[in-house]
Amino acid sequence: MPSDVAFWQRRFPEVQLINHFGPTETTVGCCTFDIREPVESLYSIPIGQPLANVQIYILDKYGDPVPVGVEGELYIAGAE
Repeated sequence: MPSDVAFWQRRFPEVQLINHFGPTETTVGCCTFDIREPVESLYSIPIGQPLANVQIYILDKYGDPVPVGVEGELYIAGAE
């Protein structure tokens, strides 16, 4: 939650905060977002960009890609 991140930003402004995202099913991270700006006005924290050798797809219920900003399901691909 942005309020949780804002708590740490206020108390430790010199600390670099990173949102390292990954689904529980894989138990590994697949995306990283370097939090550099204050987040208090955000609704959510971005999951960021895919790591090297990872591809991220947002697909609809038919398995087709959705446009940017449209809700869908996250699919992760990459080397084993």
